[in-house]
Amino acid sequence: NTDGIIEMENTTIESFSTSSGYIAKNASQNNLQTYTDLWNNTSNKTEVSNLSLQSGVYYINGNFVLNNLPNGFSTIDFSQVLFINGDLTINTNMPITKNSALVLIVKGDVKISKNVTNIDSVILSDQNIYTAYENTANETAQQLTIRGLISANKINFQRRVTDNTIPGEYLIYEPKYLFKIKEYLKKVQVDWLQR
Repeated sequence: NTDGIIEMENTTIESFSTSSGYIAKNASQNNLQTYTDLWNNTSNKTEVSNLSLQSGVYYINGNFVLNNLPNGFSTIDFSQVLFINGDLTINTNMPITKNSALVLIVKGDVKISKNVTNIDSVILSDQNIYTAYENTANETAQQLTIRGLISANKINFQRRVTDNTIPGEYLIYEPKYLFKIKEYLKKVQVDWLQR
């Protein structure tokens, strides 16, 4: 029993139900695009050293450590894609407005600090995502909420919260990205079914 949607590749699901009646149908294997695929299919990229305050396609050539957001970043509206040709380390919360969209396409690992509790972004990584990279084995952290989407070779959910009735990582799918960044993505399809 769940209030989410569960989808498994090349298999049918008989043992799950949802309070709203949503069902997951057999899904074919997705052909995920890599950093290089997306890079080659995107034009008009501008090199930057930090997040931009404007809409567009940007890139950072190398590792990127995000310790602070630029002034005004969380209060203005934009649609932005940022390619990072290396690892991304996130050491600060990343809220954006409901009308904004931020897509981070990372060639390396994505490391999120245990002190970060809020990220509003799509994060696509060719390597791995770590949700509390500096945590020790028994260390607790606050819940991490990601509003957007994450995709990686492997996602390491590392949060251990003190209240075992809430998840350490809370992921909220944001359909706005299908529309706001559609010119940067290839075919995107989402089907919702209700019994």
